[in-house]
Formats: sequence, structure tokens, C-alpha cells
Amino acid sequence: WTQNNLERAIRDELAGGLSSQENQFGALEELTAFAHMLGRRLGEMHLVLARPSTDPAFGTRAADSTLCNAWAADIAEQLREALRLLDSQRTHLPAEVRTEAAWLSGQGDALEALVRRLASRVAGGLVMRVHGDLHLGQVLVVGGDAYLIDFEGEPERSLEERRTKHSPYKDVTGVLRSFDYAAALAMRNAQGSDSSEEAARARRAIAGSYLQQSRTAFLAAYRRAAADLAHAWKEEGGEEAALTLFSIEKAAYELRYEARYRPDWLEVPLHGLVDLCSPLLEKPHP
Repeated sequence: WTQNNLERAIRDELAGGLSSQENQFGALEELTAFAHMLGRRLGEMHLVLARPSTDPAFGTRAADSTLCNAWAADIAEQLREALRLLDSQRTHLPAEVRTEAAWLSGQGDALEALVRRLASRVAGGLVMRVHGDLHLGQVLVVGGDAYLIDFEGEPERSLEERRTKHSPYKDVTGVLRSFDYAAALAMRNAQGSDSSEEAARARRAIAGSYLQQSRTAFLAAYRRAAADLAHAWKEEGGEEAALTLFSIEKAAYELRYEARYRPDWLEVPLHGLVDLCSPLLEKPHP
């Protein structure tokens, strides 16, 4: 559904306005409205999962320093494994992507220090049962509404890990990373259609607009719907730290997955990880 609307938006861009096939709403507006609905439904779901419960598998608690340190250690290890797998695939990457991969591989120590700093700032945030593997492929679109499905967790993780309580921002960042994949797929679809420079410009413009508008709408709606979640951040900026930390975790997971199963997709999480981390490191990517 998302890809169809992105393709429709690209046709609109090339036509200089709505094409004759379309309804009253433009494709980008429809995607933005859906991102808003998805953020709302996710926030509502988190409120339900956060309700008090006599079942120890549910209910909430606050992230303490011990848990934050454990998150830091776990995400640092995920990053190390991702970089090892990235190095094993580097020679198969396009030249411009190899440069980015080489830079990222040289930032191992700085990345681990960044993860530790971010993890220390998420203390006080809620820990609860979450979806665990939320992305656009886990969402049904029905009459403009969003239905969340497939609560099995990430397939690479053990059952015990999938059942473990986590920050709700794990789900939030899963959706944000999925927007990135959707935009990347829209760009890749150019290989099978119009390959003119005009079409390439239209794809870049639509992908950029989609990412900015969808992220903004999704986060605004989520924050509004989940406003009653009782996060008690110990430091200012705890939410932003959580968004960055768990986005890094998700991108590292994606890097490992793509290196093992779809190496031709490695550049998508690689670009995402560089974009996330570079502004926060002492030596950003040039």
C-alpha cells in the first residue's frame, strides 16, 4: 500500500500535479495521514500494554541504571557483530557505499562510547511488553485505519528475548526505520521504470518529502496518544536519547540481517546508521 502510494506520488510529481487516476487526496497527503493514524494507534496500544496487571509478563517498571548498562552492553555487542559482518561484505558493495562502510567500521570505539552515553540518559523511562518487531509489513490498512499484527518479535532473537520487557521506543523506532526502507525501495524501483534524470529527481523529491512528513506526523500523533505513559526520565532529553539509542539498535539489527540474507540491501541500514550516528560523533562522516 505504501509503495503504491509512493509510486502514485512520483507520477503526480512528474505530471506537475494530481494525475487523472487519482482521488481527491494527493498520495503524499494520504501517506502522511496514515502515518498520523499509525502513530495514534501505536500510542493507544502502548497505553493498553502499560495497564497494571497481576500477570508478571505485563505491567511496567522504570529503567534503572542496571538495565541501562545492560542495554548499552547488548547494543554495543550488536554493533560489533554488525560491523564484523559489514566488513565481510565490503568488497561486494558499490564504491560509494564502500567508503561509507569503511568510515563506519573505523568508528567502533566511538560508537560504543556514544551508545553508553545515550543509554545512561534513558534511565527512568518505562519498560513494558511491546510489539518488538514493528514495521510497515506488520500493519494492515483498512479504510485508512491501522491494524497492528504479528506479535512474534524479531525472528533473529530467542523466544526468551522476544518476551522480555523493553522500552516502548523500540516499537517507535521500528516504524521510523521502516519509513526509511519504504523510501529506499521507492528509489530502487526506478531501475524497472523511467530512468530519466527527470524521473530520478522526482523520486528523490518524493522520497525526501515522504520521510520528513511521515516521521513528523507519526511522532506527533504517537506523543499525543501516549502522553499518559508514566515515563520519569532522570535526565533532560531522555525521550530523544531513547529514540536515537533504539534507532541505532534497530539499524544494527538490520545490518546483521541484510549481511546474512540480503547483502544487496546493506546500504539501506548502513546509510541509516551513518545518518543517525555521524552528527553525534567527534569525527562525523565527511
